[in-house]
Amino acid sequence: MLDDYYMININVADLERSIAFYNSLGFEVILDMDVTDPTVGDTYGVDEFRLIKAVWMRLATAHNHRWPVLDLVQFVDPPVLQDGSDDAMDFRRRRGLSRISFRAGSIDEVVAMHDRLLADGTQFLVPLTRRADPTGRPLALFWLRDPDGTVVEVLHVAAR
Repeated sequence: MLDDYYMININVADLERSIAFYNSLGFEVILDMDVTDPTVGDTYGVDEFRLIKAVWMRLATAHNHRWPVLDLVQFVDPPVLQDGSDDAMDFRRRRGLSRISFRAGSIDEVVAMHDRLLADGTQFLVPLTRRADPTGRPLALFWLRDPDGTVVEVLHVAAR
């Protein structure tokens, strides 16, 4: 069962420009990351992955709410894709809305939901993946499309 909204991911061409824009709307940076872990590249389907820069932002007025966050990602090496690619999986690196993300109550719940959906014949964009998040916490995730084509991520990141 899903527990909460987790994040909305937007791939950006210029991270600093996007931070300034969302700051002007009342968002503040709560986490700033340079990600070089090759397993993140595997999740995004990026060969020879070397670096993304990312920030999590939350509305400054949302101090009592942990989620959802706005996840701004700039692919640095390799760079973000321009529009017009014919590869159906390139949405993971294309500019703009990449996916919405929902948090399950536990890693076991992510696995159980994945297995149930798989048994029902669901096609996954990213199969069940277990790895560490950028801070080293265990996580499990999978991606699929809703009936209208929106990419949906289900995940759980374990507490420290």
